[in-house]
Amino acid sequence: MSVREDTIGYILSNIHDFPSIHTLEFTVIDDGQTIPPPPYDPPKSHNHGPTYLTRLWIISRSGDSLLNMLEICRERSIQVDDVGGITYTSSSSSLVSAVLARASKTWPDITQLSYMDKDRGYKRQYNRSTLEPCIITPSLLIHLLTLRNLTSLDLQPFGPFILDPTFLDRLAASCPLLKHCVFSTDKRFPHIKTGEPQWGLRFTDALRFAGKLPHLRILGIASDARRPPTPSATDKQTQEIAVCPTLEELHIGVSSIDDVSYVEDLMRRSVPNLITLWWQYSANLNMRTELRMSEGERDIWQEVERNLGLLVY
Repeated sequence: MSVREDTIGYILSNIHDFPSIHTLEFTVIDDGQTIPPPPYDPPKSHNHGPTYLTRLWIISRSGDSLLNMLEICRERSIQVDDVGGITYTSSSSSLVSAVLARASKTWPDITQLSYMDKDRGYKRQYNRSTLEPCIITPSLLIHLLTLRNLTSLDLQPFGPFILDPTFLDRLAASCPLLKHCVFSTDKRFPHIKTGEPQWGLRFTDALRFAGKLPHLRILGIASDARRPPTPSATDKQTQEIAVCPTLEELHIGVSSIDDVSYVEDLMRRSVPNLITLWWQYSANLNMRTELRMSEGERDIWQEVERNLGLLVY
């Protein structure tokens, strides 16, 4: 349903009066209103226990309003299995972290968690300076490590992710039931001097992560899939990859690549049952060239896709 923010606040604050509701999906009408704080002293005649929802999805104008709604859920002991938030602004990394922290603390037993910023940069110019406040690093995702029952994690904020192997190891150990794990893969973050993409992960790191999750079917992580500069480094990384027989979809987005045979060999051995490879060549003219995949890289990923007989999208 499409409602004003204050109406959502009212519904959530009084959800105990609607015990037959199990799914709520709201789209906020942006009229400049804000959600009033939840009542702190409910009537004594209303001695409610927790309310359980199967699914709560809120499409809102900003991360701040999402935080307000999550606070109402915490105050009113609303328990949720599947929670998602979508905003129409490019949230800062600290705000994204705050939303994830609030959700993790409010619902430590959730199985599905999603967050997306709808501002994909098509309506304005953006570059390194506008992306910098939105970069998502492992320290901002630490609260995810408490969600032991998580089976689906889909995080697509406006800013790019710069992850590292240590965080992926911790995530795999903390959330072993993951079947769907996607971090937004649609843009790069260039080095301030060289303009080269800054990657915290190599492609082999992503494949090792997949191999540690026995139920994983869908993975989305952008990384550096270029061949290492020395033969010894290539041999070492090739030997360290793990096999993930359950993986069916791999979203590599704007991952760097320079060698068909290197990546093809890794994928044949690591993800033998892969069906779909998703890469992204952006036609967004507002996006600076260094933030997106080059035409040459696009052609290489296409060749990998053809050689492996994968579905084309």
